[in-house]
Amino acid sequence: MTTPEQPTTPTPNKPGLLRRLRQVLPFQKARGRITIILNPASGQSSPALRTFNRIFHDAGYHWEIRLINQFGDGQLYARKAVAEGADIVAVYGGDGSIMDVAAGMLGSHVPLGILPGGTGNALATEFGISRILSESCGLVVNPNHTIRVIDAGCINGTCFMLRAGIGLEAAIVKEADRASIDRFGVIAYALASIQALNTIKPCHFYLDIDGKKIEIDGQACMIANASTLGLPGLILSTHTSISDGLLDVFIIRKTDLMGLLTVASRVVGRTDDPYDFPHWQGARIQVVTDTPQDVEGDGEMIGRTPIEATVNPGALRVIVP
Repeated sequence: MTTPEQPTTPTPNKPGLLRRLRQVLPFQKARGRITIILNPASGQSSPALRTFNRIFHDAGYHWEIRLINQFGDGQLYARKAVAEGADIVAVYGGDGSIMDVAAGMLGSHVPLGILPGGTGNALATEFGISRILSESCGLVVNPNHTIRVIDAGCINGTCFMLRAGIGLEAAIVKEADRASIDRFGVIAYALASIQALNTIKPCHFYLDIDGKKIEIDGQACMIANASTLGLPGLILSTHTSISDGLLDVFIIRKTDLMGLLTVASRVVGRTDDPYDFPHWQGARIQVVTDTPQDVEGDGEMIGRTPIEATVNPGALRVIVP
């Protein structure tokens, strides 16, 4: 005689690993995504990853790193980050790295976070952003930070945030190579300045500023989007603004060079323009020289004259205090 089979009670499916973890861990949705584009050759030598992890992770952000190997990488990474939905793109490096990354963000609504890691960090100075990494990272994730809309300059297809230099300033940038900057820091620029002053010759500039023709001799021409010279209180002109939709053109004559060398003693505490440089403003500037001159933008060599510079008003959103 066979014993009837006892009815079996179905065993409930065990919850999956993710479900079980959710029952015991306080999961919360990330506040957003930050892509950090980092220049490993920048002027700062202290490691940054631990600071990034502590501040961005603790603030609830998912963050990722992209490394710049050569100029142009920053633009590509920034453009990709914007296309993939990053909430913030931050750049750790100097002014040249910022220029590179910003080029990939022009016209987007994604804000740029500046994490000063270079030698000069002039753009950070322009906005009053701390050079202490933990503080600049804290600004990026502070819900009360300000978003400032700024202009970008462009020369022959290359953007710049601060200024472009033709003649003397380009010679200084060219002379202060990466090896000397790594070895001497900002002193490398002083040494390069002495060398450039001994070798650079004045030239004749033919300017076309919004259709106005100007001819003038000088040691250098600066096309400025921002006024800062890299140190608090040191500016080119009180009339220069990074948000006015204009570029400012300055000609530096031989007689002006002593004023540049004694800039700190002349500028601090002043409310008027510190120099008497020939100065014009415009949205479209063409520069031709009687002999070809090197051109730099935000510390990077970007070509030779002749050049055309234009302004892209309100092109970039930047996180500022």
